[in-house]
Amino acid sequence: ASSYVNCPRCVVRMAMVLFPEQLLMRDEGGFLPIHIAAAAPVYAVHDLRGEGFSMEDAILDEETGMPIIRKLKETKYTEPSVIDILLSGEASAARERDPNGQLPLHIAIMRGKTLDEGVKALADAYPEALTMPDKHTNLYPFMLAASVGRGRGDCSTIYEMVRAAPDLVKMALDGARDHSSSSVSSSGERIDHHRSSRSSNERSDFLEKSSDCDSPCLDQKPRAKESKEDL
Repeated sequence: ASSYVNCPRCVVRMAMVLFPEQLLMRDEGGFLPIHIAAAAPVYAVHDLRGEGFSMEDAILDEETGMPIIRKLKETKYTEPSVIDILLSGEASAARERDPNGQLPLHIAIMRGKTLDEGVKALADAYPEALTMPDKHTNLYPFMLAASVGRGRGDCSTIYEMVRAAPDLVKMALDGARDHSSSSVSSSGERIDHHRSSRSSNERSDFLEKSSDCDSPCLDQKPRAKESKEDL
């Protein structure tokens, strides 16, 4: 449950320490905690260090003197993502597919998550996933990162996915080049066939016209001869 809801990261970490066997335990739908975390929205980090508020930041009620509004201090406090926390307890979970046949890396990227939101941790835990296409879209992780997510893909995530599996880009380019060459070749063959058929038809038309023209020409010669004899 803590993998999906807007739960403080420290609570997730405590649950992982207390119940480590549940990291590879599937729910009634067949999903592991890592699948649930990969599909969950990215929630803001809760700053529970006791430094988020202070009386100096409060707006006090003039009559009672009690704080009525508290302003959150600007802080650069960060924590690992829920995915990072779960993988720190059981890295092999990154290899497990969900009931739909998808790997956690594919799920996380399709939900728009970036490197710092668990994608890097999933790729590090199971690098082979970078060269595996998604079962539903047939797209590789770097393709998924470029086609989905906030703002149509995070540049840093796309770059790291490509950098980690450069052979896939070469394979994609070679495939596109072969397809283009095949299309040009097929087009050329169609053009040659059309030209050959056109030339054959033109020769047939010419022969037919010639045969039609020969008959009256032969008939005219004797008539000319007869006219001379009559004179």
